[in-house]
Amino acid sequence: MLDLWKTLTGLVGNTPPSSRKADAHRIAAAALLVEAGCVDGQMDGIERDQIESLLASHFGLDTDEAQSLLDAGEKAARESVEWHGFTHTIMRAFDHDAHVELIEMLWQVVLSDGRLHDYEASLMRRITGLLYVSGSESAEARNRARKALGLD
Repeated sequence: MLDLWKTLTGLVGNTPPSSRKADAHRIAAAALLVEAGCVDGQMDGIERDQIESLLASHFGLDTDEAQSLLDAGEKAARESVEWHGFTHTIMRAFDHDAHVELIEMLWQVVLSDGRLHDYEASLMRRITGLLYVSGSESAEARNRARKALGLD
């Protein structure tokens, strides 16, 4: 757990502090996306592919970089017992518009299998609140996610 915290806060490694901070923010976002993919009890291939695609497009990564970030997000999610560390990192790193964009990405993950499990809906309500995104902003993000996934 201490290693996870050090990784998220940028206290370890030989990379410059600014690079570590960027990595911490990306890992936190990836970990939340992984949590969204796993909250219903399993992360299937569709959800995993969706997360990798979202990470690549959002952060401008190639396939290998997106896969590495996804792996780091999975490890961080496995080692964490709560989401507050991830959301706190994201709150410090990104502006409100980026918080809404992350909520939209989370909606794309939980809706990627075509159904919304009660646990997924609960996760979305909690993370939306922790990122200070309003219910109406989350609903709009959900609608954009549905449209992006072709579910309308």
